Amino acid sequence: MSQTYKGNWLVGGTGNLHLGTKNKGTLLMLSPRFGVFAANNLAFGAILPLSLYSYSGSTTSSFGLSPFVRGYFGSMPTQFFVEGRFGYQRYNYNSDTGDFNDYANTFTYGIGIGVTRFVTEQVGLELLVTYDESGNNDAILNTSNLTGINFNAGFQIYLPSAK
Repeated sequence: MSQTYKGNWLVGGTGNLHLGTKNKGTLLMLSPRFGVFAANNLAFGAILPLSLYSYSGSTTSSFGLSPFVRGYFGSMPTQFFVEGRFGYQRYNYNSDTGDFNDYANTFTYGIGIGVTRFVTEQVGLELLVTYDESGNNDAILNTSNLTGINFNAGFQIYLPSAK
């Protein structure tokens, strides 16, 4: 049975670690993902993006919700996919001294291409390259700095439908 058939589920996620050289910041992003195949090779679902950015003693964290659509093509054990998503994120900023806190809400969207290599019947390792836009003109939380190309690695578990 194909992992990307109608009615099957996918559960997993991707991660991204960015070590800044200019501002010496560290950014950790995790994106758990849940979806269902509405048709063969076509999945819809939600991503719950989480991030933690630490720099100069200050911290910015975020959480959000991003619906996605993903289309698969190719044959097993390696399948390629394209993905599109649009969502909402909330950013919280805390200064290193604790005397200043701020928050920002922003909409995000992105498109990407990726590849899944099935290492077992139901588990696929994946690489995903995306272009993401995130905009907010807040002077402190300038999330437009997050616009650009991202490289992600992760895994998905493909669960058969309960028939």
